[in-house]
Amino acid sequence: MAEYKERRKATSFTHRFLWKGCLKQKEIADQKSPGYISFNLTTMLLAFMSLEAYVNFIGELIFAGNETEFFYTKNNRFRSFNSKFDLITEKCRVNIDKAQRPYNTIRTLKELRNFVAHGRTEKSEYEVKYKENELPPPQRTYLASLVHTDAMLTAIEDIKAICDLIHAQVKSFCDQPNLGSDALEGMLFFEIGDTEPVP
Repeated sequence: MAEYKERRKATSFTHRFLWKGCLKQKEIADQKSPGYISFNLTTMLLAFMSLEAYVNFIGELIFAGNETEFFYTKNNRFRSFNSKFDLITEKCRVNIDKAQRPYNTIRTLKELRNFVAHGRTEKSEYEVKYKENELPPPQRTYLASLVHTDAMLTAIEDIKAICDLIHAQVKSFCDQPNLGSDALEGMLFFEIGDTEPVP
């Protein structure tokens, strides 16, 4: 029986996997009652991680052959998300008002990501009033102030908008088949390979 070997080159688009997961979590969140924080939280975190992975993807395309300039500062320190984002928007000539949406949403999502990644127990004391035959209002926490249904919907809308804005600019000067027609949707991965018989 003949035996073959294949050398493969594979590319996996992390930002699209994360975005797909984000939208799936939103579907689940939509089926839960309002105020169900867990699925809103995972949707929002995946939205931010989609943006972060997208910025890295675009940086690798724009700085192809010189990725070190994108990932590291002149002091040879790893570049922060904010620094990479600024570098991408500058190179792509995307003007963003950092005092408004969608950038404010990015700032809030980054704050949420850092809060969760370095999470500590929240402790609080407060008084609530409610009427007979009504449920008491939900617990007031810093996390709950960041994570709610409106914030989740804003996160999805704004991350998609900012990625689409960058994508349109990149497509105007970068002719890469990996870029695709949409910033966050599309091909998740591809492989190419050479097959040859094993002697």
